[in-house]
Amino acid sequence: MKLTIVLASVALALAALSSGPAVAGPYSDELAKCLVRSTTDADKNYLVKWLFASAALHPEVRSIASVSDAERTDLNRNAAKLFERLITESCSTQTQEALKYEGPNTLQSSFEVLGQVAGRRQPCDRACHGLPECGDDVVIAVGADIVHRAACVLVRSERGIV
Repeated sequence: MKLTIVLASVALALAALSSGPAVAGPYSDELAKCLVRSTTDADKNYLVKWLFASAALHPEVRSIASVSDAERTDLNRNAAKLFERLITESCSTQTQEALKYEGPNTLQSSFEVLGQVAGRRQPCDRACHGLPECGDDVVIAVGADIVHRAACVLVRSERGIV
């Protein structure tokens, strides 16, 4: 079970940071649908936080991202609980079928969809509307969303809006 949780965690992180899409089949599509259906708005917001904390480990942003070791440990622990619930309870049948018929890469493609949905559902912060790429109707993928939000924070701090 722990190996499955680790695989799901790695799959979600890789999905958010990967450059190319994973190939999906009908079973991974069903798993992806189940993952999205089975997560609440709070779960999706949590995934965005967890992905940000993971991205904050990158050497180029470590100095500007403030995530303590205790916060990161808590985020990782709770993300693992969420992944465990999704693949062993909420979407158990879909997970088993996808792994059986399409192999372990199915986790990446299915969690990639969940990561994209989690990132897209957040509209741009109204305080940064001075940027040309900002707007209420902007839909941004997880990785781009993190960069965009970082730019919004920078613009707000330069404008004294913090």
